[in-house]
Parts: sequence; C-alpha cells; structure tokens
Amino acid sequence: SARIVGEPRTGRGVAELRADMAPKKAAGRGAAAGAKAKETGGKKSTDILWTEAQMQKLDAQRAKGPEWLQEPHSWHEKQLDFLASILADASLAEIPQQLREDVEFYVSQFDGQETSQDDFYEDRSIFDEIIHGSSTQEVAAGDDAAVASYVRPAASAAEAAAAEELRNWSDASARGFAGLQRALTAHDASAEVQQAGLTRLGALVAEVVGGGGDGVAVAAPQLAEASVAAMRRFFADAGVQKAACAALRALAKAPGCVKAVCAAGAAEAAGKAMKAHLGDVELCRAAAGLMYAMVQETDVASPERMHMRSAGLDVVLRGARARHPTDHGLDW
Repeated sequence: SARIVGEPRTGRGVAELRADMAPKKAAGRGAAAGAKAKETGGKKSTDILWTEAQMQKLDAQRAKGPEWLQEPHSWHEKQLDFLASILADASLAEIPQQLREDVEFYVSQFDGQETSQDDFYEDRSIFDEIIHGSSTQEVAAGDDAAVASYVRPAASAAEAAAAEELRNWSDASARGFAGLQRALTAHDASAEVQQAGLTRLGALVAEVVGGGGDGVAVAAPQLAEASVAAMRRFFADAGVQKAACAALRALAKAPGCVKAVCAAGAAEAAGKAMKAHLGDVELCRAAAGLMYAMVQETDVASPERMHMRSAGLDVVLRGARARHPTDHGLDW
C-alpha cells in the first residue's frame, strides 16, 4: 500500500532563501542544475536532464489529475528538485539505478493512463539513501560516529553552580553581557555551562531588542565568537548546538549585530550542525532559524550574503526539509 507522509509546503521564506543563496541567479525548479549548466558551457548531465523530465511529467499530471494526486506529486517533485541540486553541485555522482526505476514506476501510473486512488502506489522511502547520504557526506571523517556515541559528561559541582548562576543571569547591560561572555569562556570545557549560558544569552538579547535597548551591539562580536566556539567545541552535543543557534539568531536580529554573527562563522557552524544532526528536527529548526535570520538581516549583494552562499546553506536546508517533509517548523 502507499506510504503517505504529510503535505507539501509553500513557505515564502524558504523560496526566498533558495533564490537568494543559489550559486547563480537561476531560481525556482532546477536552479542549481541551471547554475551548474552555465559553469559547464550550457550542458547538463544526462542525470539532471532525466530528473527535470520527471518533474515536468509530474507537473503535467498534477494539472490534469484528481485532487488527491496533488499532495503526493508535490512531495515527489520536491525530492526530485533536491536530487537535481546535489547532482549539480557534484554531491551525488550519479543516480542509483534502483532509484531511477522506482521513480519511473511512480510516474508511469499517470503517464498516459489513470490509476485509481485505491490502486495508486507510493513508497517515500525510495529517496532515503540519497537524502541521508548527501546531507552528511561533507561532515569530517569520524564526526558521524562521534555524534552517535556521544554522552555528555556529568557536570562537576563547580560547573553545576556556574550553570545555575547563568540560568539566573539578569544583567542585560553592555557590562552584563561582557560578564556573561567571560563566564562562558571561564567554563568553556563544560557542556552544561555552555548550554545554560547560551540559552540565557538568547533570551536576554531578545528581551533587550524587544524593549528597545541598545546594550547588545558593543558586546556582539565577543558573544558571537563565544557562541560559535561552543558549537565547534561541543560538536556532538545537540543541546549546546540548539542553544547556540538560538543565541546567534537573537544576535543576528539585534540592530547592527548581524555582521558580527556572520564574521564569527555562524553560517558554517549552523550548516555543519544541521548535517551532522539531521535526524534531530528541533536542532534542524534552530539552525534553520539562524540561517533565515542572517538572510533577512543582510542585503542580497552584501559580503555576508555572498559568504552564506559559498557555505552551501541552500543545499543543507533542502536536505533537512527532505528529511522532515511534514515539519512546518522548517518553513519561514
């Protein structure tokens, strides 16, 4: 029987991010493939041409097909669009033969014929291999194993006390933010302290910005660097990654602070965290929120936006949305 997984998404933020961060100006379906074709003298690989042909067939079938066909065809078009993007940037060398056959069978059900809803067959697991493989292949060797086997060490009494102090931190002045940053640095070997401090940092920044305060900008470079440093140091710790992404997102949204966030390496850190923790939907949401905040706060032609494009965040986000197709928390 068919295996149905959720409805398609049309979030405006996702479309804007894909268009803004594409390596070339091509936008919409096949944008990455179009960019790659320009780089290679206008020629597309046979695999990309095949993928685009399947998407065109699904488009035509949706236009003439019954209402119940819209959702599954839209889902498959999304996966094929992602497939085209990873073929275009060479993340995937070629389409596995089994996937090709499975897609062609799926498309054939309405290719010159009509299939009833009861007889319609859909298996969404056919894309699992390319989605999971392409989304993690750029993670350094050994990182996958480190994430899978990671167990956070128990905090010492001193670390537990420092974490509790940071959870209750209330000084949101420029001096207070500097003190919070020093506390994070003083306990940079403790995941519990880092998560507690970064969680509180994100909340304090949001409070200051919401209240019209301006004490964040002065300390923003040091706070952003401390947040990214924690992500690098505790790469396998999902709790630290989520808290850091939330803190960096709050900083990116604070007036005059997004450049400091980008300069600290937040784009690369968020992309790497999402790839390595792809199965953690909450972490994917946090990383996506940071990415979208940086896009929203920068101009299309700015050095910061160019840097984000070079980090390949559009492909990372495609992978996350393909892995969690029913989660609307990834739509912005």
